[in-house]
Amino acid sequence: KDLNLPAHRVMVATIRCKEIARQQVAAFEEDTRWAGVVREAGIGLVDTFGAIVAAVIQEALDGYDEEARYFDSKVSSDRRAALVEELCGMALPVYEQQLALARADGLRGFVAGMKGGYFDSKV
Repeated sequence: KDLNLPAHRVMVATIRCKEIARQQVAAFEEDTRWAGVVREAGIGLVDTFGAIVAAVIQEALDGYDEEARYFDSKVSSDRRAALVEELCGMALPVYEQQLALARADGLRGFVAGMKGGYFDSKV
């Protein structure tokens, strides 16, 4: 009976890379920095939002890369792309919340400037 080793290698890589990605998603969700950003974002603007989220996502990707490097490169690369999409999808609602708060703050500042006659004195 023929044993197709390349196909088995791809199958093992697929299973392991999915598991490694699941572990990294779990680590992302449990990260105290991520939990802190989510909590603070519910209160107001987080000055370091981008830096913190980028660092936590990068840490998850580095962890994935470290463990997945031993498996088929096509499979690990495809699964990494899916992991990036999943992590960014998890961060998107919090990012949108921060964006809405920044827009609201900008609008309040603009309205206050208009009411204060800021633009009248500049003309």
